[in-house]
Amino acid sequence: MSKRTEWEQIIQEQVESGQSGAAFCRERGVSDKLFSYWKRKLREKVGGGRTRFTQVGAPTMIELTSPNGVSARVPADVSVTQLQMIVEALSAQHS
Repeated sequence: MSKRTEWEQIIQEQVESGQSGAAFCRERGVSDKLFSYWKRKLREKVGGGRTRFTQVGAPTMIELTSPNGVSARVPADVSVTQLQMIVEALSAQHS
C-alpha cells in the first residue's frame, strides 16, 4: 500500500469517527503533525486548497474544514446565519 493510500484511509477513518483530528490522533497514536501534513497535501491535490463538503447518508453533524486545516463540527440543521459566522471564525483563525 502506498503512503498516499495509507493516509487517505487514515483521514477517512478520522472523518467517519466524528472526532476532531487532534482527538483521533491522540487515541490512535498517530502523529498529529503528519496527519495535518497529509490532510493538507491530499486536500491540495483534490480541491486546490478549497473547502470541500462531502455528505454520506442523512447527516446529523457537518464538519467544516478551512484551507488551513482548522475544522469545526456543527449540527446539520444549523441556520445560514450561524453557518456564515462559523465560516468567518474559521477563516479568521488562518490569520
